[in-house]
Amino acid sequence: MRSVIDSLNTFSLLTLSLLTLLSALHFSGCTEQPEDLMSNREVGINSIREPFHKSDESCGPYPNYYLEYLDDTRCRKRLPSNRDRDFICPVISSAEDSRSLEGYTRASRDGAEISFDQSLAALFPAEASVTVILIKRVDGVPYYRYLSNGRHDEVVQTWSSSKFLGILNASESIRYHSEGAIGLDALIGDVPLGDLVSIVHSYDEREYTSNGLMYWFHDVGGRSFANQLIHDRWLNRPEEEIFGANYGAKAPPLGFTFNNQNELTVDVPQDQGWIKTNLLSTHTLAEALKRLVMYREDPTTRLEYSTWDDIKVLLYGSENSKRYDQQTPQGMESDPSVYAQEAVNISLIDDNTQGQWRIFSKLGLGFSRGGEIVHTDYACLPVFNEEGETIVDQGLELVISVHFPTQENYAGKDQQLAELYKALFQGLLSKQIQ
Repeated sequence: MRSVIDSLNTFSLLTLSLLTLLSALHFSGCTEQPEDLMSNREVGINSIREPFHKSDESCGPYPNYYLEYLDDTRCRKRLPSNRDRDFICPVISSAEDSRSLEGYTRASRDGAEISFDQSLAALFPAEASVTVILIKRVDGVPYYRYLSNGRHDEVVQTWSSSKFLGILNASESIRYHSEGAIGLDALIGDVPLGDLVSIVHSYDEREYTSNGLMYWFHDVGGRSFANQLIHDRWLNRPEEEIFGANYGAKAPPLGFTFNNQNELTVDVPQDQGWIKTNLLSTHTLAEALKRLVMYREDPTTRLEYSTWDDIKVLLYGSENSKRYDQQTPQGMESDPSVYAQEAVNISLIDDNTQGQWRIFSKLGLGFSRGGEIVHTDYACLPVFNEEGETIVDQGLELVISVHFPTQENYAGKDQQLAELYKALFQGLLSKQIQ
């Protein structure tokens, strides 16, 4: 299934030193908090309010290198009150008006030609790269419209925003080696894999680090195999896009023996290959997340081995968590960032829909080239009538991925990106942007 991996590249001592420094300073969660700070129940990168839903009053204060929206320093993150793990977005479109699907396509299978409307160039600054995929469901069938600012295919450093792809690759490996019997719903020892997925996304680093766990997930999935995800295995993206590098920290000693509730066990061979860097486009990140959330609806773009049960763990964490209760964000819901949430009145949406909304996301931030925020979200934001029914042709379902240089103005660019999210979401909801 996978080719034999020789050592593809080795880091120079200078590169290793730089990565060690980034690991100590990286905004996207690489340092462990001293034990005495854990009792403060803080939220944000490197720590999580526990229990999340009872501790708003203990928010902050935070050091000035935390960012209001990337790190949710005001502790405004919400969890949908509806916790159905088989949730299907109730935003629906009318089949009667064919004009409403103008510019949309069903062509999302591998190798299909994608046409981008580049109208977002009027909204996003020239230095940014943004891809938006609008989703419409007509009689249960999804259609897609691709928007960008014209830079959607430019290759960028992904930082931590690509971690969900590494977890997905590990899922493929475990399913393959167990002949389909075991996946992300398994345990490693007595630890649910879903709890490790949540730690990667939430930066709850009391025991493991997000970056260290991603080294381990790559050992499970294989770095060369991860790179193939981007190319002929799944996404068919250009050769200049590369994926499979580590994230600046060593793996914890978790081992590679997986088991499930039925007492089945599988040993996965450890991969010790090496890929130097992750270089992807916002088009690739957005397309990958779109395919995950639409896993049931679009069978032609599924992976070879992973099942919907695996995707649910990636999105929602463990169904039987040993670390978190069901009112604490897990999986890709636990990413600390609140760009998409703060673009709308999320409390009103939760009340109006009885919690039938979702946001899944993955942040990334690094210091190179003056600093870069890379962020990918899925959002399902329906509108209901007084009878609790979906209002057709209202609401919003989309995937967005943004690469945003900070020019060493981290707090200011964090604020600007939040304003851009709000302008985009409001423009789409009001149909000024289509």
